Amino acid sequence: MDEKDADALFRLPLSEFTAARNRLADQLKKAGKTDEAARVKTLPKPPVSAWVVNQLYWRDDALFSRLMTTTHQLRVVQTEKLAGSAGDLRTPIETRNAAITELTKAAAAILQGAGMPAAATTIRRVLTTLEALATYGRQPGGPVAGRLTNDVDPPGLSALAALMPSGADSTRAATRVIQFAQPDRSTVTSRNKAARDPEHERRERRRRITEAGKAIRAAERSLAQASRVAAQARAAMKQAAARAAAADNAKAALTEQLEKAASEADALRQQARHAAAHAEETAQALDDAEQALARARDAAKDAQSSS
Repeated sequence: MDEKDADALFRLPLSEFTAARNRLADQLKKAGKTDEAARVKTLPKPPVSAWVVNQLYWRDDALFSRLMTTTHQLRVVQTEKLAGSAGDLRTPIETRNAAITELTKAAAAILQGAGMPAAATTIRRVLTTLEALATYGRQPGGPVAGRLTNDVDPPGLSALAALMPSGADSTRAATRVIQFAQPDRSTVTSRNKAARDPEHERRERRRRITEAGKAIRAAERSLAQASRVAAQARAAMKQAAARAAAADNAKAALTEQLEKAASEADALRQQARHAAAHAEETAQALDDAEQALARARDAAKDAQSSS
């Protein structure tokens, strides 16, 4: 199957997907590409949420790419922190959340433009799929943005380990903790004591709890923002529906008035035709009376002349 044909299929409005898929399968079959035709025929119609994410990919590539880039940067910082670096997580988290928020707003606008409700459940599924795609990034074997046939769940822990940055990024992080010179025994002993120190363990536990709390709050802010966007989209949809209903009512009223006016015009035309016929009959009667009067006068004159 030609890549352009596949892309064009997933760019279509959701209501046109099934018919276009079947047409493409028929074309491939007629061209002798039976295997490709069979694969195309089995492509499932995406749910609304996956369709919206596909449209975001095709319609706003810059914003979609920004989400991928910021998520990769966040993953690099997280890797460096795990390696002992004092990197700042807040900035990449906020940048990534801003990209997700913009994409969520765009998703609500796409739904509204397609005449579909921006339901909270749909927006949540869109948000989950966006985060999952950003986590997978452009890794081989990951979900293909723009051609989704279903929602995407975030990868599990084992998959996340495989997605951690490699190459130059991981080398930089590793050099922060790997000692190429063998430390002396006293240094190792002091470090082991610090690792076993209960106060040290408590500080580490508090630090991990604090980091987890920050991540949770950032996710909650993203969810709250998405909920606000969904509520605004629902309100806009209700307003549009109310305006449409008002327009329909006004149209019905105007139609009724027009029909009434047309009926009255027909009645007036009928009356005018009756009046014209009556006037014609009256004029004819007047003419007949005038002629009769003239004949009577002539008869009277003739009678007088004879006498």
